[in-house]
Amino acid sequence: MITLDISGTGYELFAQDGESHAQEDPAVVEAVVSGVQEMGSHRVLEIGAEAFDRLDALARMGLETLVADPDQQRLARLRQGRRFGAVCASALALPFRRASLDCAVLLDVSGDADDLDVIFRELRRVVRLGVVIDAVTRDNFESLWYRHYFPEIDSVLRMSYPALGTVVTATLRAGFVRSRARAVVRSSERWPAFEAARNRPELLFDERFRAAAPVFAAMGAAAMRAGLAALRCDLDSGRFNEVRAGFESRRAATGDCFVVTAYAD
Repeated sequence: MITLDISGTGYELFAQDGESHAQEDPAVVEAVVSGVQEMGSHRVLEIGAEAFDRLDALARMGLETLVADPDQQRLARLRQGRRFGAVCASALALPFRRASLDCAVLLDVSGDADDLDVIFRELRRVVRLGVVIDAVTRDNFESLWYRHYFPEIDSVLRMSYPALGTVVTATLRAGFVRSRARAVVRSSERWPAFEAARNRPELLFDERFRAAAPVFAAMGAAAMRAGLAALRCDLDSGRFNEVRAGFESRRAATGDCFVVTAYAD
């Protein structure tokens, strides 16, 4: 079953001033909204009721925005102080007629190729212009220094995140005629739970943090102990900064996520 990455991941354990993961990075929001604008969309379907910043940005553009989410509580939180059309539904079975919406906006997804085929076929059915996808993929993690200390993480990521090529190919199989991917580097220091330690490596020594990030929770205990020991040694010696710098140099090419725009014609 495909997983829409729209529920809480534990980032709130480390958020400041009551902020939550629902507040997105401005650069990502801008890239997504730009994709919607380029299509000339008016009626937009947002999959997931957690991306408050992006929804507010779409509303400021004067777009008619509908939100689909299978969780009534998330929809209720969204509608506090906001006015959006909302429907309690899964992205796998949307209650809309064929081509009844201009485009859809989809928060990060994970799943195997068959799952992606299902969801993109459903999106292709209900939109007439295209879909904009905010996708974190395996490719984005190439610049993540975690991989130096926790090599096992690559196998976990392969199970949890699709490759960019898999996402693009799924859109084409679903009937979208062309796709464009833009690598986006976040403009703020605000990270999802898994990446929150990118500039705060001390978080990895907190069991609450690791438990809140499913990728770390899925790693073997022995691999985690060995990685933490090596990380502690490099932090104490100062070598960690060199390791991190080597990985960070790759970020401009891989980005922190991709915004994929798939066109229906």
